[in-house]
Amino acid sequence: AHHKANGFLTLWGLEGYYDRGDGQIRELLADEEVPLVLTVEPENNATLLAVMRGEPNQRFFHPDDRSVLKNTYRPFWGPFWLAGTELSDRSSGTYEVLVPGPYTVTGDELTIDGQLFEGETVIQLERGLISLENTGQQAAGLIWGDRIQAPSTPPPARPYWVDF
Repeated sequence: AHHKANGFLTLWGLEGYYDRGDGQIRELLADEEVPLVLTVEPENNATLLAVMRGEPNQRFFHPDDRSVLKNTYRPFWGPFWLAGTELSDRSSGTYEVLVPGPYTVTGDELTIDGQLFEGETVIQLERGLISLENTGQQAAGLIWGDRIQAPSTPPPARPYWVDF
C-alpha cells in the first residue's frame, strides 16, 4: 500500500513549511522511499508542476526542495513523475539516488559506475551518487521500477484537481 509522504499544503501547512526555513524533501527521502510524485494542480496555477518543468511559478517551494524534486524525478505519464534521470545522446553526468529500489535502464544502453547495461535491464540501486555515461545516439537513462510501462493512451486533460 502507498501513502502520502508529505503534509497537506493548506495555508496552515504552507505557513509551517516556511516557518521551518529550509527545504524538507531531502530529509523526507532519507527516511522514506518515495518513487512517485503527482502533479495534479491546475495548469493555469501550477506550482509543483512548475518546479518539475523548470517554469517560473515555483515560489511555493524552497530552493533546496526545487533542486531535489527536479533532479530526482523524471516525467512518466501525465501527472505522474517517477524517480530517475535521463541523459541526452553522447553525454555523461552524475545522479544522486535518493529513492532506493529497482530501476530500469531506458534507451539502448547506459554505463553506470563504469559497468555497461543494455536497455530494459533492471538493476537495484541504493542511496548515493552514481556516475552515468550515454555513448549512444539517443537518450538513455534510469527510471524507477521493474520495466513499468506508461499507458498507451494519452493522459486525461487537466485539471485533475479542482477547488472545493
